[in-house]
Amino acid sequence: IDEVHMLTREAFNALLKTLEEPPSYVKFILATTDPQKVPQTILSRTQHFEFKKIPDKKIENHIISILQKEGIEFENEAITAIVRNGSGSLRDTLTLLQQAIEYSNRNITLQSIIEMLGLIDISILETLLNAIVQKDKDTILETLQNINDSETEHILDEFSNFLKRKILLGEIENSILQKIASSIGEGKKLLFSGVDEEFTLYTTFLRMVVADTSLQTLQQQPASFANAPKLDRAKTDIENLFWDMVVPRVIDYNIENEKISDSDLERCIRDTIKFEKFENSHIYFRFCFQSDKCKTILRYRYHDIRLTTQLLLSEKIGKKVIFEYLQCDEVVEKKKEEKEEDRDKPLQKMEEVLEYLKSQFGEENIKELP
Repeated sequence: IDEVHMLTREAFNALLKTLEEPPSYVKFILATTDPQKVPQTILSRTQHFEFKKIPDKKIENHIISILQKEGIEFENEAITAIVRNGSGSLRDTLTLLQQAIEYSNRNITLQSIIEMLGLIDISILETLLNAIVQKDKDTILETLQNINDSETEHILDEFSNFLKRKILLGEIENSILQKIASSIGEGKKLLFSGVDEEFTLYTTFLRMVVADTSLQTLQQQPASFANAPKLDRAKTDIENLFWDMVVPRVIDYNIENEKISDSDLERCIRDTIKFEKFENSHIYFRFCFQSDKCKTILRYRYHDIRLTTQLLLSEKIGKKVIFEYLQCDEVVEKKKEEKEEDRDKPLQKMEEVLEYLKSQFGEENIKELP
């Protein structure tokens, strides 16, 4: 019974009796992709076999054997691409193979598979990775413009698979992969929340440049920040790391435009954010906004500040750091006063009611009780 979880409750109840006392000549095989939906009464009476993906190498050898017997020409790289897109399923891989045979007129080349499946050429992915490591933003943007006719999610998935192969071949460091994977994850979140695809594509890959800086020269400040005046602050090691390492990276990452210039962002960060304390791996900053403009700018860049702080400081001190936001003392005090005013409002209204009653019925006829 295929997709057995689709049976109704009544059908499961009818099947249950037969499973308890099955005929000797019958073997029931229940297949499902969602075992959680199968009643416990059924699960407790069956032996479970969880099928795993078939290794790519086995599928590849099987596909090559079929093509050789059929006398169909092929390129090894093309077969590898077909198997990879079959995701460990022999059925899906054979379906793709049949399509490839028809599409390529019985001569399966890598180029024909790229065209048929809409894949991204390996050389393009290599260019992107090299540009990320070299922090070459211009090359990243130029390369993305050449492939932005593909869906953003597809590009991110292709880049992820490309990096996975690099890891398996030992051609890339795990630390680099972790930083880039974090950026891809953030990009997927933006897509899920409905953010424009092209904007998500560019910002996701540019974020990788920022993430990768922690693997190279973290202490090196960008030229735009080198001559910035330093304000006197209470000196602690963790605070110095924030101002000398994290903030320059946030400024360097900023895509300067009509709304947010580097100078405005730098000024707002320094005027608004006050280091409070570092305690139990949590770093606390108090935000005291001096203007509505800074409030708008930092709300727009808050995610970058928080993420960059956590990534770089965690890498630097060797343990996970959590960024914590605190409101300015003046804001907290103002909210406290507003709360007290709200608490007194019912009493004020009662006094108004009392005065009204005295005016209507005479003060001698109105008696206040404790």
